[in-house]
Amino acid sequence: METLDQIFRQSWNLLFRGAAQARHPYHTPVLVSTDGQNVHGRTVVLRKTIVEERQLWVYTDVRSNKINDIRKQP
Repeated sequence: METLDQIFRQSWNLLFRGAAQARHPYHTPVLVSTDGQNVHGRTVVLRKTIVEERQLWVYTDVRSNKINDIRKQP
């Protein structure tokens, strides 16, 4: 049986690989945001993972509605 720590490390390893490999299934995750009333799931591109700081860097089109949602509800 895996420990919670092992699962945590495996999850971050998958995210790290997703950022590094364009064909990896984790390369285009779904980011969930809200406009204050509704919840929206939208695909983004995972570009960088900083495991030590628990940060995910994603790219998207700045003209998309999700940008406004994130600015309103960070």
